Amino acid sequence: MGSKSKIPIIGIVISLIFSGFITFFKMNNVIGKTKIPIESYRVYLKGESIGLIKSDAELYDYINKMQQQVKEKYQVDKVYI
Repeated sequence: MGSKSKIPIIGIVISLIFSGFITFFKMNNVIGKTKIPIESYRVYLKGESIGLIKSDAELYDYINKMQQQVKEKYQVDKVYI
């Protein structure tokens, strides 16, 4: 009779350990974490990454702003990639 009473206790302990793992992983967003892709552009200057830009319009504005010497040299209003 002694061994029959130990089986439910072991089942309860295993259930508690299992539910603890599930709670831990759920709290740390390991299970069910949704990743939404975001389009972005990494900007390099002389081979070094200087940051991320979220839209191509922002990228073109940045390039146009940073290429003031090229605009003056060729007498143009806008610089493109």
